Amino acid sequence: MTDHNFNDEVAADKNQTIDYRPAEPKGPEGFGPADLPPVLGHYVVGQELKHGGMGRIVRVWDEQFKRPLALKLVRERNARLEQRLVYEGRLTGCLQHPSIPPVHDQGRLPDGRPYFIMKLIQGGSLSDLLRRRASPTEELPRFLLIFEQLCAAAGYAHSQGVIHRDLKPGNVMVGAFGEVQLIDWGLAKLMPGAMAALEPVADEPGTMYGLKQTTVVAGLETTAGAALGTPAYMAPEQARGELESPDARADVFGLGAILCEVLTGSPAYRGRDVHAVADQARRADLTDAWERLANCGAAAGGAAATAVGSGVGGGSGAVGAGRECLGTVADAAGDRTPRAGRDPEPRSADRPGGDRR
Repeated sequence: MTDHNFNDEVAADKNQTIDYRPAEPKGPEGFGPADLPPVLGHYVVGQELKHGGMGRIVRVWDEQFKRPLALKLVRERNARLEQRLVYEGRLTGCLQHPSIPPVHDQGRLPDGRPYFIMKLIQGGSLSDLLRRRASPTEELPRFLLIFEQLCAAAGYAHSQGVIHRDLKPGNVMVGAFGEVQLIDWGLAKLMPGAMAALEPVADEPGTMYGLKQTTVVAGLETTAGAALGTPAYMAPEQARGELESPDARADVFGLGAILCEVLTGSPAYRGRDVHAVADQARRADLTDAWERLANCGAAAGGAAATAVGSGVGGGSGAVGAGRECLGTVADAAGDRTPRAGRDPEPRSADRPGGDRR
């Protein structure tokens, strides 16, 4: 998992040999990080896999079922972030879909810090895979298949009344055997009436999430600050900090921005620095994206434009529309790879989240 908003990469490159046995002891505290106990119930704590600005991922060994798993916890003590981590674990555990990683357990460390145990994904992020391409046309059929599975996961979440709100390539893991996993649900929003037994975490401007520059073009991470999401893939109402406004269309915009990157090599917004990208997102200035999509092929570009435009303009049923566009994109790309059939996405009236799509 990636290293923003608990977005810690729970994976290694698929060409790398992975040893799931506990790491060699680093000191008298145990096998893994010194601040963690060597054993948590029937989990043997191993080495830390990744840490970011807000979260950490540690490999653990499940002695009961003899399997490697991943433990997720906050990087430092912070009551609000710990509350959101608990929420993320419970919410992710409620979402049962092949492209959403299962959560197996949840608890607290002896010092009171919360954690949850989830699937350890062998593979890499979609962000890493896209970055390794020589050009946007390289392996395009493969990336379209990945995108289709991502749309299916988002559509399922929406049918349950859940909006991810931070869709981007860094939050999409591609396993060593081609499986696609949509991760990091810590920013997810529940629509009215959805998952009544799960208490949502309130969004507080100025205390939760903001911007962090990592590269010149797209590199914005989710971290402590004021906005909510990742600007290069962010719907304008999110970028403006309108925390109550985003509905499922915010995810649709994110899907369109991801497809834009698949087709053109860059997401919807890009700029010289973090402030330029954030300003474009607030103003929904998609001029550059439209030009790049037009140049990559009318049919293919039109599919991404449909999704992005639906996210900005308020179109309905846009996740389903984005999936329907894939046939056009595939034809434009020369893709004849059969895609697994899926049932039509439920109509908006049948969704717990209401009719705004």
